[in-house]
Amino acid sequence: MLPEDAEVHFVYQMVPYVSATVKAGDVEWISDLPYVISVLPDEKVYLAVDSLSTPANTTLNDPYQDAFYLLNETNLDINSTSLWDMGYTGEGVVIAILDTGIEESHPDLDDMDDDPSTNDPKVIGEVSFVPGESADMPDIHWHGTHVASIAAGTGAASQAYPENASECASWWIVPPRTERGVAPGAYLLDVKVLSASGWGYDSWVLAGIEWAVNHGADIISMSLGGPMYSPALREACQAAIEKGVVVVAAAGNSGPSRTTVGFPGGFPEVISVGASSETSPAGTPGVIDFSSRGPAPMGSEYGEDTHVLAKPDVVAPGYMVMAAFAWYDTYQDMLEWYGLSFFDAWFYIVASGTSMATPHVSGAAALLLSAFPGATPEAIKAALTESAVDLGYPAMVQGRGLINVGRAYELLKNAPKGTYDQTELYMMNVSNYVCEHPLLPQDFECNLTLVVDMYTRLDRYNILGEELMSRGMHAITLSQKLEETYQSFYVELEEPIESPHPYYDDMWEVYTVTHPGAASISVHFTRIDVEENYDYVYVYDENWNLIVSYTGYLVDVWTPPVPGDTVYIVLSTDYTITYWGFQIDAYRYTLPTGFWLPFVPPLEVYASAAGCNSTTIMDVGANYMVLNVSINLEGYGDNATINGEVYSGPYSYTGLIGLPVSEVNITVCSDNSTVEDDKEAQVLVYGYYVYPVTKNVLEYQGIDILYIPDLLDPEALSELLPPEAVAAWVEQGGSLLFEGDDVWPPKMRYNIYTSYYNVTWSPNAEGRVYDTTDINTTAFPTLTEDVDTLSVGGAVASLLVDSPAVPIVRDNFG
Repeated sequence: MLPEDAEVHFVYQMVPYVSATVKAGDVEWISDLPYVISVLPDEKVYLAVDSLSTPANTTLNDPYQDAFYLLNETNLDINSTSLWDMGYTGEGVVIAILDTGIEESHPDLDDMDDDPSTNDPKVIGEVSFVPGESADMPDIHWHGTHVASIAAGTGAASQAYPENASECASWWIVPPRTERGVAPGAYLLDVKVLSASGWGYDSWVLAGIEWAVNHGADIISMSLGGPMYSPALREACQAAIEKGVVVVAAAGNSGPSRTTVGFPGGFPEVISVGASSETSPAGTPGVIDFSSRGPAPMGSEYGEDTHVLAKPDVVAPGYMVMAAFAWYDTYQDMLEWYGLSFFDAWFYIVASGTSMATPHVSGAAALLLSAFPGATPEAIKAALTESAVDLGYPAMVQGRGLINVGRAYELLKNAPKGTYDQTELYMMNVSNYVCEHPLLPQDFECNLTLVVDMYTRLDRYNILGEELMSRGMHAITLSQKLEETYQSFYVELEEPIESPHPYYDDMWEVYTVTHPGAASISVHFTRIDVEENYDYVYVYDENWNLIVSYTGYLVDVWTPPVPGDTVYIVLSTDYTITYWGFQIDAYRYTLPTGFWLPFVPPLEVYASAAGCNSTTIMDVGANYMVLNVSINLEGYGDNATINGEVYSGPYSYTGLIGLPVSEVNITVCSDNSTVEDDKEAQVLVYGYYVYPVTKNVLEYQGIDILYIPDLLDPEALSELLPPEAVAAWVEQGGSLLFEGDDVWPPKMRYNIYTSYYNVTWSPNAEGRVYDTTDINTTAFPTLTEDVDTLSVGGAVASLLVDSPAVPIVRDNFG
C-alpha cells in the first residue's frame, strides 16, 4: 500500500507496474515493501526529430540531398511500391502512432478513400495520456501528423501545378499522389503520449503502449526516445510483442558519436531505426551524420547488469523528408490574406530525423502484415533486417542496412517450413540420461556444466541448478570463463611516429598505427603541441569513426582504447600559426586472444620434396582466430600460404597471426632446391586464440552440459555463445539444457538455439498468473463466496513447441 498522500497516475494491467508521484523521503520506505521489486524514476522522452523547414526556406546545396525527399522517392528507395503493384497497401492493418497527436482534418489523413461522400475515417481511435491536453485537441506541435502521413497517408493533398502559379511557387508544389505514405490502406490509432512541446514521460508512453495493444494495434510506431534505459518500458514493449504487436522505435539523433542510441529504440526486441539520406557524397543512399550510432548500453543505475547491444537494426529515409503539415490550414489562411489563393498552401513540410525514418519501417511492417496476416513480430523483424540492403557502413551505423520491402516479402514468401526427422536422435541429446530426477544426467558427477549466468534469469530460475549443486555437480559460469580471454601488451616503437617540427600550414596529414589481429590499440603521445582551438590532432578507428581529438599543449597522453587493429592519427592545421606538433613513442594493444586452444604436439604442415601439403583449422562460431605459428622457408622457391596471405622464402617468423575467420587454410610448398633439412618448408601451429565461446572451446574445456536458465536476451547471448557453435557441439555429444517454469518472456526466443534441431517454440507457451474480477459466482457459489479477485495460473508449457518434437522430459509436478 502506498502512502496516503501518493498520487497514483496509472495502474498498468499488461505489466506489474504502477505510476505514482510520491515524496522523495518515501521512496526508500516503498522500496522495502515485500511486494515491491524496485522503484524507478519516471524518465523524460523526447521527439526524435533533428530539423524542420518549410519548402520556401530550405537550401538544396547539400551533398546528402539533390532535392526534397518526396514520399514517392522514399517509397521507391525502400521498394514498397513492389507490394503496391501486388495489391498490398496495408489494408486492414492498424498502426498506433505514439506521438504529439494527429491532425485528422488533413486531406491525407481524414479518410481512407479521399471520397467526401463516404464515412471511412483513417484514424479509428484516439486517446491522450498527457495531462491537460485532450485527445481531440489539434496537433499543435506538428510532429505526430508528419510521421502519421509517412506511415499511412493517402496523399490526397498532393496537387497538380496551377496554371497561374508563379515560377517561385510552382517549384515546391508536388504532383498528384506524390505524397502517398508507405501503407496508404492502413488504419491509424492516435495515441498522444508527448506534449505540445514535444516531450513526455516513460509512464505516458507505457500507458500508450498498453492502450494501443488493448485497442487492436498491429504495429506500434514510436518516433521518440530518451537516453535512459527503463526496465518498465522494456517490459511493456516485450508484453506488446508477446501479444503479437510489432514495435518500431527511433534510434535517435545524437550521431555521429557512438553509443548514442536511445530507448525504447535500444531495446533488443524493438525494431530500431536509423536515418538514411537520398544520396551521399558517394552518390548513393547513405546514413546521415545525425543518426544515432550503436551499440546501445543496456542496463542502468536501476540495478540491472550493464551490457551493450548492436543497434540500430535497420535504416530508412529520414533526411529532408516532405510529409503532411498539421498547420496547413493556418498557413492557407495567412497566404489568402496576402492574396495568394491560387494554390492550397503548405499541406506539406520538410523535416529530418530518425522520427521520419521510423514510420517508413512501421508502414513497411503494415504492408508485410497485409500480405502475410498473422505473421509474428519476430518474423516481421527478421524479414526486414535480413532483407535490408547493405549501404557499406559499419553495423553500429546502419544495422543491417536500408530496408527493402520487396525483398522482405520474398523472404517471408519463401521461408522454409521446419520438419522433424526422427533419425536426428542427437536433438537435445539428453534422452539417453535416466536418473531418479528426470532432468539429472545419471553420471552428472563426471560432467562439467557451463552455467549461462549472462542475459538469463539465473538468480530467479535456478531450481535445477540448485539441485545439481546439492548433488556435487562440477560447474563454472560463463562470466568466469570469459575472464580468461583478456591480455594486454606494451610496444615501444623503434622509430617514433611524429609530425614535422614545426608542422606546416593547411595540413591534413594521416599517420597510422597498426597491429594485425589487435582487438584495440591505445596510442601514447609523449607530447602534443598545437595551436589551441585552431589546430587539432584527431584519432580515428579503422572505420574512420572519430574516437577523440586534442588541441593545445599536452604531455604524456594515452588515448582511449581504439577498437580494431588500426588507428589513424590526423594532424589538421589552419593557414596561420604553426607549433611544434606531436610525437608518438609507444602503444598498448589488447589481443582478442580469447580462449587459448593448444595443439599438443604442435600442428605441423611441411614439404620436404617438390610439391605442396595443406591442412585446415576450423572452429564453428569463431569471430577470429589468432594463430601462434612458426614459419621456416629455406629456399627461394619455398612458400607458405595462410588464408590467401603468401609468405615467400627464404623467410623465418615466429609469432602471432590474427585472422577474422572461423576457418584457416594453410598450404606449404617446396621446390626441393635445398638439402639442409628434410623439411625445407614448414609451418608449425602451437595453438590459437579464439573468441567467443566456439565449438572447439566447449570441447577443449571439457564442457558436457550447457545450462541456460530462462533466456532473456538471445541476441546478446548469441554474441558470446554463437548458436551455430552450440549446435555443432551438441551434434558431437554435448547436452543442451533449458529451464524456466515462469515462461515469460516467451520461449520463442529459445528458437535461436533450438531451431537447429527443427524445434520451434509456440508463442502460446507461458505460465503467467492472471488476476480477474470477472467471476461467475452462480456457477461455483461455494468456491467464490466472499471472493472478489481470482488468481488463475496458466499451465506450465516448458516444452510446448510448434514443430514436432520427441518428448524428452515430462513435468512430473503438473
